[in-house]
Amino acid sequence: MEKPRETLRALGDFVGQDLDYDRIQQVGIGSVREPNSSFAAGPGAGFHPVRRWAEQMSSDQLGNFEALVGDFLRELGYPLSTSRKSNFREQRLRWTYFRWFETRHWLKSRTVLGRFSAIDRMGI
Repeated sequence: MEKPRETLRALGDFVGQDLDYDRIQQVGIGSVREPNSSFAAGPGAGFHPVRRWAEQMSSDQLGNFEALVGDFLRELGYPLSTSRKSNFREQRLRWTYFRWFETRHWLKSRTVLGRFSAIDRMGI
């Protein structure tokens, strides 16, 4: 979100609520005031959520990540840092994950077995 004030204003108009970015930052508590993120900023760097994943990944990690979800990132308006296409392993991983997610969601919403479906049981 490169323009949080404008984005929140448009979202607020859509849902009929006043979403003022500066006021939210002033009165925010918990993770609104201090975001809980695996992408930690360096000392004194401040919190800058836009594309922090792209800036903190190694070039290999970024290439793998963008090969997996690059189409979706472009759809959301993010520019890609690499032009690498996904290989067979990544295509298989994407297909497998989506099927696993759909199956897990079905199990959780319709059966008692849902509590036993965990991502670590995928064998990836």
